[in-house]
Amino acid sequence: LGPDRPSREASSPEAILLSALESEHAGRYQEAERLYLRAEEAARDLAPDDPRRAQVLALRGHLCSRQARWSEAERLLVAALAIYEEALGPESLDVASVLRFLGGHYKRQARYREAAEALERSLEIVQDARGPDHVAVTQTLDELGDVARPVFAVRAFLVQVPDQIQVLDQLLQEGPDRRLRGPHPVALDHLG
Repeated sequence: LGPDRPSREASSPEAILLSALESEHAGRYQEAERLYLRAEEAARDLAPDDPRRAQVLALRGHLCSRQARWSEAERLLVAALAIYEEALGPESLDVASVLRFLGGHYKRQARYREAAEALERSLEIVQDARGPDHVAVTQTLDELGDVARPVFAVRAFLVQVPDQIQVLDQLLQEGPDRRLRGPHPVALDHLG
């Protein structure tokens, strides 16, 4: 057929996806996007609940999320999740994979509760299917830790807020002359 005429196999969604993934991993994001769109177009000929269609949507959605194209990414990832759940069942590893993508998508937007929910569901599926020692379990646990850290930091800060407000109230009640006489004893407690 020659280099100018791709074979039918090279124009299948799977073959196009492989090229898109190579481009994405090489940092050629515009080329990857173009190839993902081409794969999505090729997948339109498939049945609406064909898992290959979901794979195209999930990978393109993941790229969009990494590029901060939030609404487009979420639409694609949610559509992929629905297809996988319908075609393969809610406990399939492909569902777990899209849930991990969604968890990362929500984390990048600081939507930590949604991220944790998606990652926890993904973790349950992978643990049930592969066991607790599988590498995907470890990866998902790491991602859950990444989601939990900012939440714990905010909670730790909020626990201290009432004490800080009380100190500021006391300083304001004593007036500006207090600053001339030295630091407030309650304020000293909170400096260390």
